[in-house]
Amino acid sequence: MWNRGTLSGFAKEHLRDRFLVVVSNREPYAHYRSGGSIRVERGGGGLTTVLDTVMQAIGGVWVAWGSGNADWEVTDSEGKIAVPPHKPSYTLKRVRLTQEEVEHYYHGFSNRFFWPFFHNMQDRVHFLEKDWEYYKEANFRFAEAILSEVRGHRSPVVWIQDYHLSCVPRMVRERRPDAILSIFWHIPWPFYDIFRTAPCRRELLKSLLCCNLIGLQTPSDRDHFLEAVREELGLPIDYSTHVVEGDHPTQVQNFSASIDTEVWMHLATRPEIDEEMVRLRQHLGLKSTGFLGVGVDRLEYTKGLLNRFEAIDIFLKNDPQYCGKFTFLQIAPPTRTAMPEYQAYGEQVKKKVEQINAKYGFDRWKPIELLPVQIGAEELAVYYRAADLAIISSFADGMNLVAKEFVASQVDEKGVLLLSQFAGAAHEMKGALLIDPYNTEQFAKAIKLSLEMPLSDKKARIQEMQTHLKANNVYKWVGDQLLENTKFFSPRGD
Repeated sequence: MWNRGTLSGFAKEHLRDRFLVVVSNREPYAHYRSGGSIRVERGGGGLTTVLDTVMQAIGGVWVAWGSGNADWEVTDSEGKIAVPPHKPSYTLKRVRLTQEEVEHYYHGFSNRFFWPFFHNMQDRVHFLEKDWEYYKEANFRFAEAILSEVRGHRSPVVWIQDYHLSCVPRMVRERRPDAILSIFWHIPWPFYDIFRTAPCRRELLKSLLCCNLIGLQTPSDRDHFLEAVREELGLPIDYSTHVVEGDHPTQVQNFSASIDTEVWMHLATRPEIDEEMVRLRQHLGLKSTGFLGVGVDRLEYTKGLLNRFEAIDIFLKNDPQYCGKFTFLQIAPPTRTAMPEYQAYGEQVKKKVEQINAKYGFDRWKPIELLPVQIGAEELAVYYRAADLAIISSFADGMNLVAKEFVASQVDEKGVLLLSQFAGAAHEMKGALLIDPYNTEQFAKAIKLSLEMPLSDKKARIQEMQTHLKANNVYKWVGDQLLENTKFFSPRGD
């Protein structure tokens, strides 16, 4: 059973003579100047939260873009600072990017090409050569930061995260052929018929294959990647082991990202949580016999929020007896707010909620409560435990850790997980009620089914998923990949 202790022990035993570098676009801690003081904020994304937990257990160096407006006031001359602030256990090395580089590398290529392209939202895809060139230049900055840290270290282990940094493997491999390189691709990998339309597809594949290990979320993602390699590059593939035979063997495997299951269970059983759940229902105008639904998503178009609210509209229209007895709490922190398309989507979501609330609301009750703010884990655990159902209706999702957080927090075993069949978590969460977010009529029926499901069925579903999550937590996710990396170590450690 993997936990913080076993992972730390594994690292000390197997990585004791290896230097570990984790690389991501988003940093785990950012510094901001407010008035005359500087405050530190922990990254709110699922990726950074998970990896911060891991790095605290293992130690090493984390290379990331320094995006806070006071980031460079607190670092040393090499852009480094010890983190976490309260109990430093690893080093954060920041990469400096200009505003123009951020616009083209991050807003442009990463979020106007990569994000919609790999989430099968082709009508939103924009490929610009200028963005692509800036993207490669930014990746070079990250590669330089990595190379400066591994200098003098024998066969360092470099673990790269996600689509923002797809050119980094080639750039590092060219100068450090001895490095043990791996990348985890957190977003879906599409069918080849989609992938073949990417102008940069061959360059992307060749860079990724500079890694010793490529991790993807699901077996389908893995198989789609191997199909792209076969069709585009014609390299030999051993399908029994999922190894691509290029300039060097590259292991391609699926590792389902996960959460610290025990932490979420602990948060959901704090002594004060019962009172907090009572206050939550009072605030929403729900009686003790009322039903609460919850959704937690970044305010972003792949999450299917408009279709979700449409399904709630149909549900209340077809089953008016739930008016005044069902409230859906949607937590939707804004993301990529500098991009006009995200601002426009946020306005669409707000307008849709207002229309539904005006249509069905009365007295103090309204069917949808929209909270467009970032919520901390302790408060989220209150919402998760209090909820009778959680809805995840994404059109495409690499994994979706909210599904796992909800299940872990359901210590009363009374909630139902409504989960998009297009989320990677659907591959694992066998007790979820799978939905098609495009079929809003069936979606609405699933909402009613979940509310009226016998308690014994709810308990059985939650128990099955919690058992799975206890065994397949974030520490196993990391441990499995680090264990896979050790296969590339030479017998002498050099």
